[in-house]
Amino acid sequence: MAARAYDLRRRIDGMAQRIDALTGLRRLVDNQGSSVLSPTQWRAVEQCLAGAANTHRLALKQLARHYLPVANIAGAARICNEKLGQQELHLAVSFDVFDTFADIITQRLSPRLGPMLADCDALAKDALKRDIPALQIIEDPIVYCDRGFGASTLREGVTLPDGNPNPVPLIQIPYTRLAEPLHLTSVIHEVGHEIAVRLSLIPVFANLARRVCQGLGIPSRIGESYAYWMSELVPDFIGFCASGLAQPASIREILALPPADVFRFDSLDPHPPPYLRVLMSFAWSRITWGRGLWDGWEEMWQDFYPVECLAPDKAEVFRQFQKVIQPLAECMMTVRLQAVGGIRISELYSTIDAHPASFNLAGSADGRGANIPIRSCRTLHQLRSALEYQANHTSAEKQTLAKLA
Repeated sequence: MAARAYDLRRRIDGMAQRIDALTGLRRLVDNQGSSVLSPTQWRAVEQCLAGAANTHRLALKQLARHYLPVANIAGAARICNEKLGQQELHLAVSFDVFDTFADIITQRLSPRLGPMLADCDALAKDALKRDIPALQIIEDPIVYCDRGFGASTLREGVTLPDGNPNPVPLIQIPYTRLAEPLHLTSVIHEVGHEIAVRLSLIPVFANLARRVCQGLGIPSRIGESYAYWMSELVPDFIGFCASGLAQPASIREILALPPADVFRFDSLDPHPPPYLRVLMSFAWSRITWGRGLWDGWEEMWQDFYPVECLAPDKAEVFRQFQKVIQPLAECMMTVRLQAVGGIRISELYSTIDAHPASFNLAGSADGRGANIPIRSCRTLHQLRSALEYQANHTSAEKQTLAKLA
């Protein structure tokens, strides 16, 4: 019968060793002296894993204290075996979290990919860390690559599979965004999700959409659709305020999909139809800078995707949606948020204060920005503006626009 106690004790000791391994992530993946993450990022990740390890240690210690003294009794040993099995499954879930962070961090060991992701971290931090206490307390984001078409985010504080809160904002982007850095507006959009939740912006803008539609005499179902889409339109708007021209210029390229996808309308999808998202971005540009390149982009967009080609009923719905875009865009630009001192979203950033035509164009546009590190929102605005104005205007036109800016 003593064999039961010995066996259970050996299993408990083995589990204790595995629990300790939860705190060894840095030793496992970082052979560069902690350079793959910043000190603040490491601290947040390690505190998360240490918290999980402490939870498991406490549970294991209580189990051992309660059952090992009576482990030679068959019934007690059976219960101890069952509880050890349950804890083994819970520990495996914590190692899923450990493995996720290990996968994310090991990408940074690549001599080329690592610095690119570090630049993305800096860009995300620049978009996030505004002069508002609720935003300053958020940990520095970590950006990583994964498969798929679009970017996504796991916000700080969201519950992880093991029950612990996510310690840092995790932003996933497809590698194609790194291959064309001027599309890194996707990173800022994902930061926008974090900001929107922290500042409770979604209900404010959802109610704004309802009021705009009501004032226009638009059917309430249109207003409810826009209210529902604010979980994506607000991050788009934050992306515009933060990165300026880069946002509309990029979104029109990223969402230039087959017509069936551009006009896709699913009442359960929080993403607006791409057709409307792109037009909204052009409207923000027009409100901010007057007439410009974006007017030509809008004409081209509507030529590529004519509403008239839709079935009559669907075409009428999209015409109703279009009527809302300009007045709603104007209200989004001007609404003041009482929860953050009565400021406008655009006042969180100074990016859009600079007209896209006002930057020094000589030598600024390096292809698609592939060789220029983009570590700030303003850099995105500047590079994209330089690229677009070099491509679309003569020298005389550039000089005229620069004087007007």
